[in-house]
Amino acid sequence: MTTIPIQLFLLDTAFTNRAIPNPPFFSSSGGIAQLSSKSLSYFQTPYVINDPRNPTQRNVLWAPETSPAVLVDNADYNNFVLSVANSPSAALAAFFGIIDILAFNYNANTPTVTIDALIVGSPNLASYYQAGSLALGPNTVSGLVYESNNTTQSITCPAKVSFIYTPTVGGIVESYAITCWLDNATFLANYANFNIIEIIPPIDYNDLLNMSFSTTSATLANDASIASFNQTLINQAIQTAEPSGCVSYVAKVFEANNSISMAFNIFYTGQVPTFAAMRTAIRTAVESSGSGTPASWMLRIPELYVESRIYLIPIWDQKITSGSSTLYAGIASPNTMLNKAQLAMGSSAPSVLVNQYGQFLTAAYDLLPIIAVPDSITQPSDSLLAMYPTYQAYASTDPNFAYMSADAQAFATLLNTILPIAAGVVTNPVYPPIVDGTLTYISFTQNLTEFCVLTRQFYGQQLGVAT
Repeated sequence: MTTIPIQLFLLDTAFTNRAIPNPPFFSSSGGIAQLSSKSLSYFQTPYVINDPRNPTQRNVLWAPETSPAVLVDNADYNNFVLSVANSPSAALAAFFGIIDILAFNYNANTPTVTIDALIVGSPNLASYYQAGSLALGPNTVSGLVYESNNTTQSITCPAKVSFIYTPTVGGIVESYAITCWLDNATFLANYANFNIIEIIPPIDYNDLLNMSFSTTSATLANDASIASFNQTLINQAIQTAEPSGCVSYVAKVFEANNSISMAFNIFYTGQVPTFAAMRTAIRTAVESSGSGTPASWMLRIPELYVESRIYLIPIWDQKITSGSSTLYAGIASPNTMLNKAQLAMGSSAPSVLVNQYGQFLTAAYDLLPIIAVPDSITQPSDSLLAMYPTYQAYASTDPNFAYMSADAQAFATLLNTILPIAAGVVTNPVYPPIVDGTLTYISFTQNLTEFCVLTRQFYGQQLGVAT
């Protein structure tokens, strides 16, 4: 049985001051069980599931007068919506009953094992809950419950609750890993889903593909590289879409040996899309534009066709002091370096990738030690060693540099260009820091591989060390 993850938001008008005439259901700031207008934009196809119980059947810390509901994205979780539609009311009542116990009976001194036992011991809830699956928080929030007698009660609850819900639908037991958000600010910061709804090219697709950078007709291209937006298309997108935000993807557009940086503006709902998702969406947009072929676009913007990705994790804190100079250590424990690489990557790289496929290299720049780690889209055969077997830690000014293959020379040159940028020593608008999910890195591509160099500042923050 596969457990399907589901994210949703709990709504409850108990936290709305209903004494105010025509109180707004969606406010500018939101709160406990209240979404803001911005949060609502995170849902592509909002779908409300109502609690079938009478309010008096609820088990909460106040005298209940309202029935809750949950908001779920039907576009992302259609199977769950269909399951709810085909479930008996007892299953849905149990679903909301479990949420009430986890969210609105909160006591910081009550162990989770006690709460778990309470649910497992309830004949109305046990069949719909996987024992031991609950999680609370980690943070809590406080707010006011408004009662009909014009009194209020302060309530503290987890910002989110999680559990595995196991309804039986059509004689088959289904399993859903529920993450139920209760606080608007926490939801805004942590809701994982996103949807790219519009790609705005810097200039017309035909010009983007064919315009020369080295002639007077390149004025439009140069303007686009500076302004970074196509105002006409952006205005159209704003009028026809309801985005949560807009983010720019700066791509290097090539003509022979020349290149120019241009920004695609991307409208999205939910969280900021990952770098890889933006690149995939742009590739789809250019290929669907009616201009050129995939082969011609690959030559023009090669980074859109990346097939593998390798994270390069400089061990920025592996330092020794010699007199007035600070040097990167030439000898280090492999286990220590791998552990540091894992801490830097966090959840973005499973430990199996770091420990089994991590490779060591040294850069010519300050003889900096680096761990190379493939991401999940990279095949183990696409290792750094397989790509560049002749790589050495030589600068382009060293006579031994000539003994490396052309690909290895190009990689070494790019790496030594990027490292001082990642160190924060210099800046380069062609290679800006990229915030991608939980990571911050400087990205460069060679052939069909993207290399992501973790910045020194980000590394220090992740490990809590001075770099």
